[in-house]
Amino acid sequence: NVLIALRPLAGRVLLTVVTGTLFAELTFSIDGVGKLFVDALRSSDFATMQAWVLFVGAATLTVSLLERRPV
Repeated sequence: NVLIALRPLAGRVLLTVVTGTLFAELTFSIDGVGKLFVDALRSSDFATMQAWVLFVGAATLTVSLLERRPV
């Protein structure tokens, strides 16, 4: 019963980890997806920015739909 109650929380934690990498990578100067996005912003690489936004949007939508699905 506890796992059923924690299912929405797990999805939100996953999204926080994925989107929070942007800030962690910038803070600690780690090369990764967050740095890739910031570099794309600085160089006006719209294809890379669009791919990142679509990925985060799809992940958000997937987690949102899985949270609402009845068990």
